[in-house]
Amino acid sequence: MTAKILTLFFVILFAHLANPAQASDTKMFSIGLNASGEILIISPDGKKLGYDVVTKKTHDEIKGATISTSRDREPVYKVPISNLTGDLTIRVFGKTRQTKGDLGISGNGFILRTIGLALEPRKVFTIILRPDLSKIQFSANAIVENPTFNLAIDPPVATDPSYIFKLTRTKLTLKKIITIALDLTAATLNFSDNGLPKNIYSLQATKIDTTGAEKNFANPKIISTKANRFQFDFKNWDEIINGCLKIDENADGFGDEKCEK
Repeated sequence: MTAKILTLFFVILFAHLANPAQASDTKMFSIGLNASGEILIISPDGKKLGYDVVTKKTHDEIKGATISTSRDREPVYKVPISNLTGDLTIRVFGKTRQTKGDLGISGNGFILRTIGLALEPRKVFTIILRPDLSKIQFSANAIVENPTFNLAIDPPVATDPSYIFKLTRTKLTLKKIITIALDLTAATLNFSDNGLPKNIYSLQATKIDTTGAEKNFANPKIISTKANRFQFDFKNWDEIINGCLKIDENADGFGDEKCEK
């Protein structure tokens, strides 16, 4: 199983959870919701795609973007990656009744799944992300209980392994912001929140090499920190070193932190 096949496998595996987004399309962001809701996408220059429940208007302003519809699933939105020079904002709105849904986003070598969104009228879930995943930010205007964030990444070099990261036990409240930052060069995934209120997280990581062999980062790790910052370093993840999780207890960076046992 190659790294590229892994990502497609991840799409198929979670196809019942969210609209499939074709990760093989390296030129477009694909965004889909598998529940009754509305999606509004805002480009870095303020152009919009989708329905704005506040103004009650449908927008089609992003050049090259498309909306695919069918009878048996919710719309899938596609936005050209080449047109993005900053943060892309994705807002998910509930419609007329309370329901749970899953949001799928794919791009150049990655799939991001947000599973278990509690959607209802006047509730807004927001994701802000950059094309290189150096910033993925989650927030909501009301309590969103325990959504699960899954991130699958294929590195640019086909002979390098792929990774799946799963963050659970999250809780979004008013003014709470959870931020994930991927750095493929440094081989790190950084997590932080703004501490309103303090959160406890569970992180699970899986490495899949080009033969399809899997290696898991221990068991899901419960993380509690005053600084609300932690980092998973997968640079030296091999048969001896099983990844490295660092917790920034004093908000002074990860340089003085040791790997958690």
